[in-house]
Amino acid sequence: MSEKEQIINEQVLSAFRVLYPLRKCGFQDIFYAPGSRSAPLVMAMSAISGFRKHIHYDERGLGWYALGAARATRKPSVIFTTSGSAVANLYPAVVAACRYDIPLLIITADRPDELLDCGANQTTCQGRIFGKFASFLQIYEDYLDQTNNFTVERVCNVIRTCSLTCKPAHINIPFREPFYTADEEFRNSVDFSRMLEMIKEEAEDETEMIHGYFPSRSDEDFAESYLPVRFNAGRAPFHTVIGSTDEVKELADAIPSMTETNCMYRQINAVTRSVFYEHLRVDQHGHTIYDLVEQDIDENSPKLTYIIQSYGCLKSSCNAGLVAIACGAGLKSNILLIIDPIDLIADLNSVPLMKESRVKMLLLDRKMMDRSGRSNCAPDFSIEEIARGMNIPYRTVSKAQEFKELQKSLNKMKKVWEPEIIEITDIVW
Repeated sequence: MSEKEQIINEQVLSAFRVLYPLRKCGFQDIFYAPGSRSAPLVMAMSAISGFRKHIHYDERGLGWYALGAARATRKPSVIFTTSGSAVANLYPAVVAACRYDIPLLIITADRPDELLDCGANQTTCQGRIFGKFASFLQIYEDYLDQTNNFTVERVCNVIRTCSLTCKPAHINIPFREPFYTADEEFRNSVDFSRMLEMIKEEAEDETEMIHGYFPSRSDEDFAESYLPVRFNAGRAPFHTVIGSTDEVKELADAIPSMTETNCMYRQINAVTRSVFYEHLRVDQHGHTIYDLVEQDIDENSPKLTYIIQSYGCLKSSCNAGLVAIACGAGLKSNILLIIDPIDLIADLNSVPLMKESRVKMLLLDRKMMDRSGRSNCAPDFSIEEIARGMNIPYRTVSKAQEFKELQKSLNKMKKVWEPEIIEITDIVW
């Protein structure tokens, strides 16, 4: 379909005006959840070639999904949501992205002014909803006038900020109905082609100025960010995402290639106990983060949160997001996800994403968690039933020899992985 057939009214044209500069700057991956208010963004996205589209029905998991992809590809991910609580569901992932220096560009559809503060459904105060964790641009309806180039200029400034700082950025844009019907006067107007070309010319001019900051970069690799990664993509056969319990860490340590150099994402306990943080001095008395964390755990001290956040080691609330993060990273890399049943339950909505990703989930069963008592916190459920119900291959490893064979096979796998859930039972390593 031609652009004229896909851009059916002024709402979609306004969305096109926001998205076209993104493609010119090399943004490729767009993650979005279904929603009515964001329909103009989806239709405008479809009118622009070159975007890779990823959909997930749960906005909270969507945020983690996009974060994992950005972490693995080292390029910013774009997220669309509809209005209301959908935006708030991105908050945990945005906070984590800010702390880990991962660039996410969030574009949220909002309701027009007349539908705010009047009891209309799916409304909330979306302006600066992410606070200090994301830069913010509000596009007002006056700026949607196709004769005004202010939108393109400001969108390009947000792109530059997101790419240079490796931090999240948020663009909030209102849309007024109708979304799905064509305005015949608009469609047949002789001004349509002129307006479309004007948008493209403005985007070309603005993005050319941005490219001046990176003269050696092409359109395709402009969005790549220099993220502080600890793994060498050319050496490790896979990367890892692991949970936070001691049992999970023991399992991770039992995998020969599971080292600091190829770990993509850790939960709080594993991060603070890593070799680097174990020796990092944080005060005049020579205490390390490891010392203070252990002390605060014993004393139940509120200092723990401050210390961890100050050094960029953020605990994801309720351990949620690990499955989605792994699946996002698994769009481009082989990912070994090492978790326990509670991590799985906390992000159960994201398990179907495994079917599109290169993820092998290594899962400790309930018996393996008895030492910490965490198994008592998880409801009684069958991991096999979950896997079968979601049409994901499943198997168990229940003998020491089987586990040794698994260790060997993981380190020999050089090809693209197929998704799989592997449940570890009754093994002491």
